[in-house]
Amino acid sequence: MKNKGFVLIEIIIYVALFSIMIGGLLVSVFNIMQNSRSTENKITSESEMTFVVKKIDWLLTGASDFSVVSGTLKVTKDDQETYVAKNDTEIDFCGNSSCTLNKFPITTINAKVDELTFTAITGTPKGMSVKIVIDGNTATFSKYLRI
Repeated sequence: MKNKGFVLIEIIIYVALFSIMIGGLLVSVFNIMQNSRSTENKITSESEMTFVVKKIDWLLTGASDFSVVSGTLKVTKDDQETYVAKNDTEIDFCGNSSCTLNKFPITTINAKVDELTFTAITGTPKGMSVKIVIDGNTATFSKYLRI
């Protein structure tokens, strides 16, 4: 007598193999989604970093003087004083040293500013070194006054 159908053991084996394949597929899709999210976060923080570096560089370009006052950068440009300070997890351009007047954030809620450090470079010409850490990514640059 010939058996033309599947026996129970064959069906169990096929279901087990299919389950393993589906499980592997789900794990792969989950990993792809996690990596995509991680890459998106990294791109966002790098974009924030680039924007902040360019804004501070723009502020320092053409400045007649700059100095560090209690960890806050004070820039004199076009006979106006502008301050750059870290407040909580953002960086602000401000109209006074305590950053309570004319406060304009230059970072968004998408990035957490861990550190903002200004170091005066003495000598001729006078300069400023800036270190920024956003979401664990670090950028440093120096700017000198034009004489």
